[in-house]
Amino acid sequence: MDQVEQEQTFYCTGSARQCLYAALLPFCQSERASYIQQVFHCLTLDGEACPSPSDPSNGQACINDLIAMYATQTDKALGATLCGCETTPEDGCADDLPETSLATLMFLAEEDIASLNTCIMTMGCGAESACTSQTPLSAALACAD
Repeated sequence: MDQVEQEQTFYCTGSARQCLYAALLPFCQSERASYIQQVFHCLTLDGEACPSPSDPSNGQACINDLIAMYATQTDKALGATLCGCETTPEDGCADDLPETSLATLMFLAEEDIASLNTCIMTMGCGAESACTSQTPLSAALACAD
């Protein structure tokens, strides 16, 4: 967590970035801590990226590798659901690993991933945003640029 905090202080500016960082920081002590630390590392590979899974940095290939390495069957089940909801599936959907969606959602604990998947499957694709807003990531997702 200290390394992530140091990188954030150096690279991130702006209230939206600070909001996002503050909302994601508690996840650094979760069961997904290793994945999260590696994601933040990937996002600083180009020397300019602010540690945020939605930041379009040169670290995307690195993050894609991490998603493939760390994704559990529960993550892949959610990935399949998300890909099935998209009109134009994002990159990674062929392997049930949508690279944009899962990069952030994999910060969640596995039981939260399972609950999110159940919510979307039960309520339908139109409820994806509402279901996601009920997860512990809701504060981070509420941060705006």
